[in-house]
Amino acid sequence: TPSKDDIRIAKGVARSFNYQRDLVDKTDAIEALFMMGSLGTIAQADNSDIDVWVCHSENLTRAALDELQEKCNALTRWAADNIHIEAHFFLMEANKFRQGQQALLSSEASGTAQHFLLLDEFYRTAVWLAGRLPLWWFVPVEQEKNYVGYTKNLLDKRFLRAEDYIDFGGIPEIPANEFVGAGIWQLYKGIDSPYKSVLKLLLLEAYSSESYKEPLALSLKRKIYLALNNTQPQTQAQDADEVDAYVLVYERLQDYLVDQHQPTRLELVRRCFYFKSGKYLSRTSRNTAKAWQRVLLEKMVGNWSWDHRQLTMLDNRAYWKSPHVLAERNLLANELSQGYRLLVDMNKNNSGETAISGNELL
Repeated sequence: TPSKDDIRIAKGVARSFNYQRDLVDKTDAIEALFMMGSLGTIAQADNSDIDVWVCHSENLTRAALDELQEKCNALTRWAADNIHIEAHFFLMEANKFRQGQQALLSSEASGTAQHFLLLDEFYRTAVWLAGRLPLWWFVPVEQEKNYVGYTKNLLDKRFLRAEDYIDFGGIPEIPANEFVGAGIWQLYKGIDSPYKSVLKLLLLEAYSSESYKEPLALSLKRKIYLALNNTQPQTQAQDADEVDAYVLVYERLQDYLVDQHQPTRLELVRRCFYFKSGKYLSRTSRNTAKAWQRVLLEKMVGNWSWDHRQLTMLDNRAYWKSPHVLAERNLLANELSQGYRLLVDMNKNNSGETAISGNELL
């Protein structure tokens, strides 16, 4: 049911809009809406696309699903034509997702290549828009391995009302058989976005290490639970910076590469992170007040001991000379090749079935 503000905003988009309440009591077709990805993080740039999970009821007929999909397609077209934003809407059904039923690969969806990895990314980046809240947020990290029993107790004893929450399942750890499929997917994405793919491939490499295998979503939840239980006063800005989804990725990769004594790869990761942020720190901001993303990135860059000359060089990447372009390309190619070799080794050592369908490998 839209609020007065919702109706006012709708009329701003279409003056003829007139909301008429449906007085017939019925079950909601859409249970929840979430955005996921870089939105709301330090990595959000002017050209960032919007990925929306449209979580629908399991009782929808095939015809109703087709209509909902067409509505999502119409919204995608409207966003592109009217506000020049790339928006993708994914129909999700919680029960099917928990059972591992996902769409095949497309240019935006990862298909069967990953389940827990996708869930990990969702839990650490999701922005709740409307509807039911994720049940996962009400399970302490120490109870993650007992997720089913703990949530059953919460619901059976009515600590939480089942109709208020959506359950995509727990994520105690990421199975090794997902790394190969997810890595192949990132190599494919690396054709268009090599810097972003390097970050995600390196995260897979870190996850495959015994010391760094805890899903970042659990690290995020632990930080938030600790902050809630912490009686020491902290500013909201500090709290938000510490749980930024992309900062968590960088910190995990930094810890891993420092432990591996690989400073060259760490420097490449820092460039990947900087380019992903889409900020140009060598250039003066047009706004009097700096955006929080810029303030946070300046702080991180200061910790990396980057000077203004280096920032100017990175911000003028479009004008690099051939030798510089070739050197950077070789570094990226070497990193992607190393990722491929790691996947080959994983596939050889993995006795289980790879979590990607044969059709998607063709």
